[in-house]
Amino acid sequence: MAAAEKPRGTTLGYRILGFFYRVFGYGFVALFSRFIVFYYFLFSPRVVASSMGFYRAVYPDAGRFRRWIWAWRQFRSFTTVFLDRFLLESGHQSRLELSHEGLDSITERAAAGRPTILWMSHLGNWEVAVHCLKRFDVPITLVLGKLVGERIEALQKLALARKNIKVVLVEEGQDLGAVEVIKTLRDGEVVAISGDRLFGDQRSVEVDFFGHSCRVPVGPYVLSGLTGAEIIQIFGLRQHKLAYRFIALPGTSVSARSV
Repeated sequence: MAAAEKPRGTTLGYRILGFFYRVFGYGFVALFSRFIVFYYFLFSPRVVASSMGFYRAVYPDAGRFRRWIWAWRQFRSFTTVFLDRFLLESGHQSRLELSHEGLDSITERAAAGRPTILWMSHLGNWEVAVHCLKRFDVPITLVLGKLVGERIEALQKLALARKNIKVVLVEEGQDLGAVEVIKTLRDGEVVAISGDRLFGDQRSVEVDFFGHSCRVPVGPYVLSGLTGAEIIQIFGLRQHKLAYRFIALPGTSVSARSV
């Protein structure tokens, strides 16, 4: 996976959208945000090309126009991610319809004090997945990268902290195996870490992805080997408007010998 690019957007724009959401509601912001996404789609050719390249790798027989349509839908889906963030930040979690699969494995490990690493993905909405766990009283320490010059992301992370979700911010260039994270795992707690996005000079390994070579972070696996924690991949997949399905895959672990 590619390393994170320079963050886009401004805190003022994000706060204005949040204000519109609180005053005019979900539907108005959903419509308004489409114009914003259309603007970024038109004037972000590098990002559009990257999205189309992804679909070319997944669907090599698809034509250029079809890949362009898929790229536009991917941009448009970002509006739902932001809208549902506003909903969560406004304390309206109960409006979300949540179903789940594999949740019991996490709640049982948390209750027994067994160290667990939740491998988060940008497929779907990881923030909804985290809030789903909080709804079921699973205490979480969330490890997030702090990019230089980030603006909107900083507000989102602050909102998570206000929801009593413990957040550990890792400065760009630091390793995810920070002392605080290792201690948290050795205390038998649950730690959530992004597993599909490189951050700064984070250690990585090359893997095959749809016939192409890409690099993924090894941080979660190093932490598993150092602490004996089980790794469980989690996803918050949107089913339809205001409805998500939380999915936790069967856990795996890494021996210290392989780290």
